[in-house]
Amino acid sequence: MADGPPATGVHPVVDGAFRALDRAGLTWVLLRGADELAHPAGDVDVLVQRDGLDRLDAALTGAGLRRMGVRGHGRHRFYFRWDAASGLWITLDVVTDVDFGRLQHLRTPLADGYLARRRRVDGLWRPDPGDEAWFLLLHVLLDKRRLAPSRRDGVRAAAGRARLPDPTAVFLAALLGGHWPRRALEVCARAQDAEFARLAAALIRRWTRRAPLGVGTAWLRTLTARGTDLPVPGSPPGLTVAVTGPGAAPVARALRARFPGPRRVVGARPGRAAAVRLHRRVGRLVVLPDARRRPVPGADVVLAVDGTRPVDDVVAEAMAAIWAQLAPGQR
Repeated sequence: MADGPPATGVHPVVDGAFRALDRAGLTWVLLRGADELAHPAGDVDVLVQRDGLDRLDAALTGAGLRRMGVRGHGRHRFYFRWDAASGLWITLDVVTDVDFGRLQHLRTPLADGYLARRRRVDGLWRPDPGDEAWFLLLHVLLDKRRLAPSRRDGVRAAAGRARLPDPTAVFLAALLGGHWPRRALEVCARAQDAEFARLAAALIRRWTRRAPLGVGTAWLRTLTARGTDLPVPGSPPGLTVAVTGPGAAPVARALRARFPGPRRVVGARPGRAAAVRLHRRVGRLVVLPDARRRPVPGADVVLAVDGTRPVDDVVAEAMAAIWAQLAPGQR
């Protein structure tokens, strides 16, 4: 893939990132979402070899992505890039372990096996079909805990592909008890909202009871990291965006909702300057909404809005300006 034709149905930025991983000699696999890569609306989840982290930053920076300064997400690293042509932030969520739960506190030993069994499909490294199916089921059960309508068909299909002899099912049976993998497949095949949510809660309770020390330690470590206001090595410094004019508030809200990295909206209040300095120091995007038209000292990006232009147009313009400041080699 590193020197071959572009992968079929893959966004150019994602394709470039995958090629960079190949050129760096990294063993990697796309964990899920192969059918959504042409226009990825969410994170692109990639598993890489654990001993390759020293090459990862350089490889993805060379592909034009920037590491995101995010703490408290377990063993995840995030890399992002704005693509003006598609109007998308492309975000790679790179992990070295296969862990689950909203705090990544449900740890597994599955990563090495997933990488060993990977296969080449249409120019992409994808998991073994059984690994891919079980990963999706556990991602929705343990990370999301609810069955959104958009995921229903995918969950049903994955339940049809997953098998009880698959390595992930064998691991679950050993940890939780022999009947749990079969129960999970039956519930996911029916894909009924209430039953799915009950199973998700039961799996998490059972996992916690069977591995209390590991779950508790990972849970505490993640929460502690999320409360730590320290910059992440290799991530870009903070940036201040001032939005002025009568349409400032909706634009500020949209920026906060759509920017993929750590961000804060800081309104006019006592202590605002100190808050801005803190957030910038730890690498956050700081959005300053102000309905009055006046200069904002020290702002890296200034958006003067009058409320007549569509918010989406203003936000796209702002994202391009933000990326111009954050792109590799700029700051």
